[in-house]
Amino acid sequence: MDAVLSVDVSTSMNDSDVNKVSFEAVKMFVDMASVQGDKIGVVAYTDRIMREKALLNIKDAKDKQDIKAFIDQLNRGPYTDLAVGVDEAVKVLENGADPAHTPVVVLLTDGNNSAPSGRTQEQSDKEMSDALARAKAKGIPIYTIGLNADGQLNKTVLERIAGETGGKSFVTSSADDLPGILSEIYARHLKLKVLAAARAGRERRVSGRGRRNPERQREGGQHFDHVRVPGGGQAG
Repeated sequence: MDAVLSVDVSTSMNDSDVNKVSFEAVKMFVDMASVQGDKIGVVAYTDRIMREKALLNIKDAKDKQDIKAFIDQLNRGPYTDLAVGVDEAVKVLENGADPAHTPVVVLLTDGNNSAPSGRTQEQSDKEMSDALARAKAKGIPIYTIGLNADGQLNKTVLERIAGETGGKSFVTSSADDLPGILSEIYARHLKLKVLAAARAGRERRVSGRGRRNPERQREGGQHFDHVRVPGGGQAG
């Protein structure tokens, strides 16, 4: 698995995520990761990228602690542009994911935009649409976790992001919900991985059936199959 955790660190989260549930979610996700090849990166954004940690190959507990320490050092800033966080997370996977791994983005936000002057909502919407189209084309599901402590969550946009990329949208205001949410994300992700492996196996078997069996060939290279017809005879 190659996962990017994209975290909204705008000041609006002081109300919608007063207890920093998003930070706890990232740490919990890291703790659940395998130490046998999973890679995790972190994007912290407002209306721009505040800090970023490249995909790190998780090999031991020290690597996990390194990511969690990075989370503890994050500070919040003004303005929010959700498209920036989504676009950068997709770019990280486009540029650094292992082709043998299954990619995933987990987006933690209240879903509300408050762009600075010089940035229009239309520009943000276009960047978002482009990012979602690339994620869909690359098979990158985006799971959204909406933080709603103040009841101002923009649920519609988060459902759109998840729906268009094959992910799922979750809502919470309490760290108590995180084990269930993250477990479901892991379970859904592993199911996608199993389905991808099964699909590849079927494609190999279909390809193998394309080769003729020489024992079923007749004179002149013609290939005949006997078909049972009514009355017990055979049509050759």
